[in-house]
Amino acid sequence: MKYLLALSLVWITSAAIACDVCGCSVLDTRPGVLPDLRTHILGVTYTIRGFDSHHPSLFNDGLAYSTEEHFETYQLQFRTFLWKKLILSGAIPYQSFRQVDAGREFGSQGIGDVQVGLNYLWTRNGATSRNLDQLMPSVVIKLPTGSTDYFADNSGVFNPNMQMGSGSTDVLAGLRYLRRRGKWAQQLQGGVRINTTGANDYRFGNRFTASAQLMRWWSDETERKSIWISSIGLDLVHAERDLLYSSRDVVNVDSGGQQVTAMAGLSLFSGALGMNVRGDLPVWQQLAGGNVEHRFSAEVSFILLIRQG
Repeated sequence: MKYLLALSLVWITSAAIACDVCGCSVLDTRPGVLPDLRTHILGVTYTIRGFDSHHPSLFNDGLAYSTEEHFETYQLQFRTFLWKKLILSGAIPYQSFRQVDAGREFGSQGIGDVQVGLNYLWTRNGATSRNLDQLMPSVVIKLPTGSTDYFADNSGVFNPNMQMGSGSTDVLAGLRYLRRRGKWAQQLQGGVRINTTGANDYRFGNRFTASAQLMRWWSDETERKSIWISSIGLDLVHAERDLLYSSRDVVNVDSGGQQVTAMAGLSLFSGALGMNVRGDLPVWQQLAGGNVEHRFSAEVSFILLIRQG
């Protein structure tokens, strides 16, 4: 069995979208390796992220305080062919967010924003070749299916970060290039996310991403046994600041930022089953004006491969 990479913005989850101070909107998640593009896919991905946030006082005589945030997402994903080179993909997330403040814990759970996307695959040298080039543009629509009615501790304070959805319909577009030569492959990917105004007149900042990865196959695919693939890389993210009140162009100064993250992943495929494991650690970050520290991200995905025809 021969395996290719298929990273696409359609697999972005909506966990950790943004918040009034923590600026978590600068992060997305993408699984490491997906299998041969001749197959349909049904998969489940679990993702966890951790942050430390510093909340400055809004008043001169007020007290600053710090919180910890954990964002967990369980996501059902699918991919199917509409035509020889046109691929339909989608993701349905279930999310669990938790914030710890001075020993008190607040949380929210529920279905997040559903995503549906189209990908067009261009391949040179054939889809099963060990020496090939691939180009895949993607367009994704994020629908406002997640709830936006969570208020911490019944305080009446709306925290965008703890909502299951953004309340907005957003557009994601990306381009991926893969070059494979034998057991080695290199991949470059870039994308943009354009956000519209959502719940409570809040608008998350637009986001720009870029990544580079190096992959190696550790098994001989021609022997039809288990295939191991390792990957390392760097992710770069720039997020514009959010608008607290979009209709009045009021900027949330404690949002947005930039980050460089190192990643490492390992994938195993055997027969019709596959598994991906990935971990991310920040190399450099400047989030929400320095008020947020991204500590870690990790994910694991399980995939069922369904052959065409």
